[in-house]
Order: sequence, then C-alpha cells, then structure tokens
Amino acid sequence: MRVGGSIYSDQPASRFVVINGLVVREGETAAPGVVVERIAPKAAVIRWREMRIEMPL
Repeated sequence: MRVGGSIYSDQPASRFVVINGLVVREGETAAPGVVVERIAPKAAVIRWREMRIEMPL
C-alpha cells in the first residue's frame, strides 16, 4: 500500500488519506480486508484481519 498524502481536521468528516491513489476516510475500506480506523495528524491506524497497524503519514 502506498500513501500519497493525507488531510487532518478537527472534524472527523473532513479527514482523509490517499492510499493507492484512492481517497479514503475513517471507517472506509482502503483495499480488500483493509479498513482505515483512525486518521491522526501524523499517523493513520488501519485494521487488517485481526491486526491494527499504525502507519506514519
């Protein structure tokens, strides 16, 4: 997975990260089986299967 950029906002609905060229918001699927759980100012937490992974942004 390639992170192309991200936008953080105090309003959760305005946060997004670009993964593999797709704009993905919190709670959305970035790839089959990969869900973006949370977007923070400098990292995103993704869930894959039963693992949570913090990706630096």
